Amino acid sequence: QPAPSTTPPKPTSIVKPSTPPAALTSFEKNLSKAFAAQSKNFEKCQIKSLRSQHKGTGQVLVGFTALPSGHIKNVYVIQSSVQDKELIHCTLKTMKKIRLPSFSGDPIQSSLPIIYN
Repeated sequence: QPAPSTTPPKPTSIVKPSTPPAALTSFEKNLSKAFAAQSKNFEKCQIKSLRSQHKGTGQVLVGFTALPSGHIKNVYVIQSSVQDKELIHCTLKTMKKIRLPSFSGDPIQSSLPIIYN
């Protein structure tokens, strides 16, 4: 009988826009690109959770404010099915690292589902 694998499964973080891709605004497109640039950090959050014997799966719906400077502030959990508090903390910390292109106008309140499979 083969020995069990000690390597955790490869995590997947997925952004699922609520609107069809053709209908995405420039903000949503920029957010998707900026999220993709941080995908390795989201994966690291999940790997750490899996290594600490936590389930490391579920969805975290994150709310945030995008400032005209491109920085992300006021990051918080709207809803979560993730049980591991460290995974949630790491998710929020990674969200704060996202940088968007600067834009004119007022800050934008938004949310993003982070899905760990």
